[in-house]
Amino acid sequence: MLPGRRSSFISSISHDDAAAAVVAALDAPSGAYNVSDDRPVTHEEFIGVLADALEASHPRFLPPWTAALMGSAGRTLSRSIKLRNDKLKAATVWKPRSPSIKEGLPAAITASAR
Repeated sequence: MLPGRRSSFISSISHDDAAAAVVAALDAPSGAYNVSDDRPVTHEEFIGVLADALEASHPRFLPPWTAALMGSAGRTLSRSIKLRNDKLKAATVWKPRSPSIKEGLPAAITASAR
């Protein structure tokens, strides 16, 4: 369960896409690049996709103020973050295979079940 507001955003990336981005960045001009899916999702969407993929019930969210009880980890996880990967995609041929966790997680779980 993620602390914070269910409407907060989270940017994610699969391990395979992150690894491919690192390799692609080796040929990119020097600089800082964000590596993320194309479409950030809300905490509620993220948890919903995860629960659906695991065929589990959707968890209830704790009140946002409980993030403070988790110390620095709670404050970090409760932030709303919308990363953009446009700069990396413009500088390289890299792009994530899945636009968001909504497509990527179910596909990864199906592939790992084989």
